[in-house]
Amino acid sequence: MTTARAIDNIMIALLLVLSSSSSVSGQQQRFAKRVCDDPVGRVINGGDLHLSVGNLICPDDQIQPANGFKVKIICYASRRILEIQQSKNAVDVCKTEVPQSREICIPITRGYCSNTRGTGESENTPQLITPYVGRILNTRPRLSWVNVPEATSYTIQVNGMGVNWSKNVQNTSLPYPSSLPAMQFGRIYQITIIANQGDKPVSASSFVTIVLPELEAQGIKSVIEQIESLSLDEDALAIDLDAAYMSKNLLTEAIGVLAARTKNGTQNPAIYRMLGDRYLETGLLETHSLASAKRAYAEAVKLARQKNDAEELAKAQVGVKLLESQSQAPTRTNAAQ
Repeated sequence: MTTARAIDNIMIALLLVLSSSSSVSGQQQRFAKRVCDDPVGRVINGGDLHLSVGNLICPDDQIQPANGFKVKIICYASRRILEIQQSKNAVDVCKTEVPQSREICIPITRGYCSNTRGTGESENTPQLITPYVGRILNTRPRLSWVNVPEATSYTIQVNGMGVNWSKNVQNTSLPYPSSLPAMQFGRIYQITIIANQGDKPVSASSFVTIVLPELEAQGIKSVIEQIESLSLDEDALAIDLDAAYMSKNLLTEAIGVLAARTKNGTQNPAIYRMLGDRYLETGLLETHSLASAKRAYAEAVKLARQKNDAEELAKAQVGVKLLESQSQAPTRTNAAQ
C-alpha cells in the first residue's frame, strides 16, 4: 500500500513537472510570436532578460542583456546587426534610417549621373542584370543580362584573381560553371558580355562586381543561419533576411529573397514595396531594374489599398512618385538647351 502510494505521488509529481514545463514552453512560444504595430527589429539570439529568441522588438521595449551576455538583434530601419551588452532603449538603438545611397539613373535621364555599371547604354548593347551593382556573397553567382535584339548568341567572360574563363551561350543567363574556379572572397572581378550575330561580335559591355571579404562573409552567413532557425513565417523570414543582407549592401541576395516571395504569390504589400526599394538602390542602370521597380511598387500600392494599410501605401507611393519625377526630368543636354 505504501509502495503504491509512493508510486502515485511520484506520478503526480511528474505530471506537475510536465504540466509546468508545458506551460512555460507555451508562454515562451506565445511570447515569441507577439506582434508590434511598428516593430523596429528582432532578437536573433538568447541573452535578454525579457525578450526571447525570435521576439519582435517594439519601439517601447528595453533591451536588457543578462549579466555576461550579448543580445544580438537586427534593426529594420537602419539595416544593422548589433550586439547589445548594456541595457538600452530599443528605439534609440534602431532609430537611424538608411538614406538613399545611390544615384537613380533611369535610362532617359542618364545625363544626370554617371554610369557605374558599364559602357553600354543602347538597347543594342548587352546590359548585366545579375549580379546587381555592389558586393556579392556567392562566389559562384548566376549571371544574367538583358536581351539584345537580333543577337543569336552571347560570349561571357569573367576575369580576376584566380579566374579567367569564357563561355558561349544562346540564352540570357548562365549559372556559374561548377567545373571552373570560383571567385575569391575580397576580390574584384570583371564580367564582359559580348553580343554576337552568327560568328560576328556586334556589341559588348563590361561590368565589375566585388565579392565580400571572407570574415564578413562568414559573419553574415552565421546571422542568416540564426535567422533561418527561428521558424518564422515566410514573409517575416524574407523581411529579416533582406535586412541582414542589406546590412552588408548585398543587393543581389536581398533582391533574390524578396523576388522569390513575390513569385510565390505573397499578398504582403511590404514585400513588394521593399523589392521596389531594392531595385531603386541598384541605380536603375538597366531597363530590367526600372521595369521591375515599377511593377513592384504598383503591386504594393494595389495590395496596400485592398488591406487598408495606410503606412505601406504611403511608402509605396513615395517610390512611385520618385520614379515618375525622374522619368519626367529633362536630360542634362536638353536642360542646357
